[in-house]
Amino acid sequence: MPRYFIDAIIGTRVYHDAEGSILRDDLSALDLAVSTLHDLARMRTEEGRNVPISATVRSERDTCVCTVRMDLAIAWSAAVAPPHDQPERIRPSAIH
Repeated sequence: MPRYFIDAIIGTRVYHDAEGSILRDDLSALDLAVSTLHDLARMRTEEGRNVPISATVRSERDTCVCTVRMDLAIAWSAAVAPPHDQPERIRPSAIH
């Protein structure tokens, strides 16, 4: 089975997947990229809460299979203060 690499971009920070994952096919790699973005969307980044995030899937031949993009914007109501306004730092190990 082929190996795929999911590289993530969070705001201006780039995280390269050096290990990769052995997956069945391109669609399985797409599913992993979407799942990765879903996990990242739950985290707050050091750049704030309104940042673009994306994941690029590379094949073991180092060719781009696909790119998935997501923009997450949180708009708090003026009547409600955010519970924690300090961002959580994303560690590269948290990406996979």
